[in-house]
Amino acid sequence: YVAPPHRLDPPLPMTLTMHARHTGLNAIVSSGIAKRDDGIYFGCKLHGAEALYVKQRYTLEIDDPEFQIVADDGDVLVPNCAEDDHAVRQEPIKVRFERKPADMVIHLTNLLAGSGMWSERLPLPARINVCICELSCRDPNVEAREKAEALERMRRVMEENDVFFNGAGDESLASVTQAWAIQHTDGSKARDNFKTLSLISEILKEYPELTCEVYGATGYARYAPQRLADYFGMDAETQIDEIFSKLAEMRARSCLDALVSLGVPRERLFARWEGRAGEIKVDFIPHGAIPSPSIDHGALPLSLHPGAVVFRGETDAEGKCVVGPEHRLFRGCTYFLVVDESELVAAASRPFTIATRGQTVQLGVMRMTGDAHARFRTEHANSSHWSAPLPLPPAFDYRVVHKGFDIIVHEGSATGAETNELIESLPSEHTLFRGETYLLMVGYAVRVQTEAAAVRLHALTRERTVSFCAVAARSTRSAEAAWDLDCIGDEAKRSINDKIIAGVVAIMQEYPDIYMEVHCEIENGTTAPDDLAAYYQLDARTDAQAIFDHLARNRAEACARAIEAGGVDASRLHTTSKAAAAR
Repeated sequence: YVAPPHRLDPPLPMTLTMHARHTGLNAIVSSGIAKRDDGIYFGCKLHGAEALYVKQRYTLEIDDPEFQIVADDGDVLVPNCAEDDHAVRQEPIKVRFERKPADMVIHLTNLLAGSGMWSERLPLPARINVCICELSCRDPNVEAREKAEALERMRRVMEENDVFFNGAGDESLASVTQAWAIQHTDGSKARDNFKTLSLISEILKEYPELTCEVYGATGYARYAPQRLADYFGMDAETQIDEIFSKLAEMRARSCLDALVSLGVPRERLFARWEGRAGEIKVDFIPHGAIPSPSIDHGALPLSLHPGAVVFRGETDAEGKCVVGPEHRLFRGCTYFLVVDESELVAAASRPFTIATRGQTVQLGVMRMTGDAHARFRTEHANSSHWSAPLPLPPAFDYRVVHKGFDIIVHEGSATGAETNELIESLPSEHTLFRGETYLLMVGYAVRVQTEAAAVRLHALTRERTVSFCAVAARSTRSAEAAWDLDCIGDEAKRSINDKIIAGVVAIMQEYPDIYMEVHCEIENGTTAPDDLAAYYQLDARTDAQAIFDHLARNRAEACARAIEAGGVDASRLHTTSKAAAAR
């Protein structure tokens, strides 16, 4: 049995059924049961209805869905090992067998899905880097030593060699893609590139357990070549950083592809890049079994740690990635699925065991959040305009709205500003996600102003209230006095009413965005005063409820007119009233 080095492997079965298939006739001519006799060795005598003739070619097979003969060992020519053709004596045929690789599907999901929060609607980025690593019993000290040796050797290589690229702004290039082609237009530089990459590939082949980061960077540039911008579909003036970041990515990936063509497994390589980094550079950095994984080591079996990377890939727009059998994942084996932290997603990992071929392994991923501050300032702050010294309003609120979903993700209020500038911290957790666009909307001051105004009104009316004079016994004039705030003849009531109305006017002028409901409730009765009945031309007994309703309305309207007379626009006032029992 051939087991990959360092990997935790499931137990082998005690027996395996073997077949010998005549290659030319494509028929099974002999079978037998192979029994495990010593660790990973099995013994089997083939027999059947037909004999195994000498000098005939057969294909050996294992009748088990989990195992297969190693490809080069399955084709067997039975030799003539005796002095005459009638002898059937045969020395044991030694073959190697291994587990059959399985395919699987990786499916990344939003960790907040089903939480009921607005952010559960956020899609994951279209392309997320994922990798799968084995569980290894390899000594981590050996890995650290190999990493240090490889790093020193690569450093010496890059001190004496380099990878050269044509300039992205060279108008003589036949195609803009030449700016990241390893085959430089200068023949000597093309040969230098091949030499450098060959030396790096040889080092990686000597340390098969290590991975390698291929790093690409571009120099600082004040503008982007128009051809390059057009190729990437970007604006040459406003997207300079993005253009050169893409150029650095293409150069790093070209070096990575060249190493693959030189025999380095792709799953052992990953690219990193940086645009406008200050210098044009390509570097190769060895890593351990997996670069900076976020793995819960407490979930690992005793004496095991993450081993070699057996797969690297990217998810599609649906968050899925297919892992084919060529990556040699095996049923019954345990692996770790890892998503490293990036600009858009947080690190995540989970162990999984392949139970069936084609199975889907899910991993919840959290979108990365970011910190932000809202800076509010008056329109002409720090200018020569006459209004520059004016402070911000004493109270205002604001909203943060996700632009794509048109959802309010945060509402806040700012108070106590005594200058023309104010900075507020915005909460980031489950609110501000990297890569998403938001609108900061200011001027939604109704809530904060109404809350502040309500506090002021409560203090104003806590120990005093608007009072009216009792209804006089007769005369139309005395009926109108029932809603007269001047309360002729009662100076104390008039003074209190004046203070209350003036206080309300002051509050509404201080908070210009609020509207005021002036509401009056009075106690009704079974019979209304005769002068009110006469004033409204209603019956004092049968129309008593209507008379009291009219009186409550007149008193509310009297208060509203007094507030309007103090300078408050009538459009900001509306009245309501009610006559009810025991009020």
